Amino acid sequence: MPVSKIDLHCDISFCALNGKVDLFKPIENVFTERFWDDEEIIHQISIPDALDTNTVALFGVIFPYTQNMDISRKDDLIKSYKEQSSYYDNLIEDLKNKNINIKIIKHIESLYFLDENNYLSFLQEFKRNNIKSIGIMWNKDSNLGCGNATETDTGLTDLGRKVIKKMVEMGFIIDLAHTSYKTFFDILEIVPDNHPLMCSHANVYSINPHHRNLKDDQIQALIDRDAVFGLSFVKGFVGGQTIDDWYRHFDYVVSKFDGGENIVALGSDFDGMFKSSLMHGLEKISDLVRLESYLLDRTERDMVDKFFWHNADKILKF
Repeated sequence: MPVSKIDLHCDISFCALNGKVDLFKPIENVFTERFWDDEEIIHQISIPDALDTNTVALFGVIFPYTQNMDISRKDDLIKSYKEQSSYYDNLIEDLKNKNINIKIIKHIESLYFLDENNYLSFLQEFKRNNIKSIGIMWNKDSNLGCGNATETDTGLTDLGRKVIKKMVEMGFIIDLAHTSYKTFFDILEIVPDNHPLMCSHANVYSINPHHRNLKDDQIQALIDRDAVFGLSFVKGFVGGQTIDDWYRHFDYVVSKFDGGENIVALGSDFDGMFKSSLMHGLEKISDLVRLESYLLDRTERDMVDKFFWHNADKILKF
């Protein structure tokens, strides 16, 4: 039996709604021949394949989007959020009716539609809609703070600070993925030491200096907070296209940092990738069995358990 698995970042609704895929059929071909902004959408997650890998929980991402990610179109962003939230509600009900024991944890990635007048009502709505975790940023800057692709890193805004404080008060898991360097540490200044934190999907800057990856002091800050660091399978973040290339990131965290083995986790970014992002051997959820065998050949079973489920599970117990 494969080890239990929890994936911190899966763009299931994006792929299902735009790629028109059937989540309840095994994946035969990752290529959907459907496109989003000229990139082919890739189908990487199915329920039968998840069951075969012993995946017990998936963070189902709600990524509010518009064409060309025009974040000024707030009504379209809100419509996208609501459509995806409803999709997950229906998926959770389908899983329950089919007696399939895979937990879907609803997660929001980016809050570009929030402003001073609506943030409280939306956070309350998120709570009512059983959203468990939130990352306030995507690549672009917003009225909350700076994203990882910022050109002028000024960190959190006053509104961003209000939003983070309210998220803490309401008990949301806070995701640091896609934040700029200064926004990352501004959030840590606000969030209490005992509050659950994660960086759901990124890799190591010292291995591949990509703006989506974490620098050493950011990794150390996650260790100091007993947070979780989800390692992604996106080729551009990894800086290579093989499992060996990905393993360099895993090994760096667990070997260089005292306590690194207690934060590494799975944050694939499955169903949120395009053809240009694919890595050989880590193309879809069924490949997690291959990765498990690869890790067991190189490290202890306890370390593999921590990576695939134990470290992620600790923030779910909050």
